[in-house]
Amino acid sequence: MAVRQLYADGRQPEAFDSEHDLTAKSCAFLEELATGGVVGNNGSRSVLSAGAPSESAVIKASSGLLYKVQAYNNTADTVYLQVFDSASLPDNGAIPALAPQPIAANSFAAFEFATWGRPFTNGIVVAVSSTAATLTRTGGGIFDAVYR
Repeated sequence: MAVRQLYADGRQPEAFDSEHDLTAKSCAFLEELATGGVVGNNGSRSVLSAGAPSESAVIKASSGLLYKVQAYNNTADTVYLQVFDSASLPDNGAIPALAPQPIAANSFAAFEFATWGRPFTNGIVVAVSSTAATLTRTGGGIFDAVYR
C-alpha cells in the first residue's frame, strides 16, 4: 500500500513505496521549508533530521524557537511525542512543556507553530514516552525538526 503526503503549499501529493521513502522525502521537504530551498542552515532556521530510531533528540541546547517537530513511531505500540524546555534530556518522570501528542503504531505525529515559532528558554528536547503525563523513555522515535 502506498502512503501519500499532502503539502500545505498546494503541491500535488506524492506516492511513496515505503516508510523509509516517506521519511526521506519528509526530511527533504522540511529542509526545503526551513531553508527556502537551500540545503543546510541559511542563517535563519535549521533542520534536524534524525533518521535512526531513538528515544530522544536534543534539538537545541540553548534558548530558541521551535517551528515544527514531527516524529515517526516505528514500534507496535502507541507512544507519546513530548517536548521539553531543557538543554538536555530530563529524567524519567519529567513533565513536558507541551501537551503530549499520541503516535499510533507505525504513524506520525507533529507539533507545528507556523511562522512565529514557539519560544523555549533553556533549550529544545523531544522524546517519545510510553506514558502521556510524564516522561517514561522508550525507543522507536524518528525525529525531524525545524528550529532557530
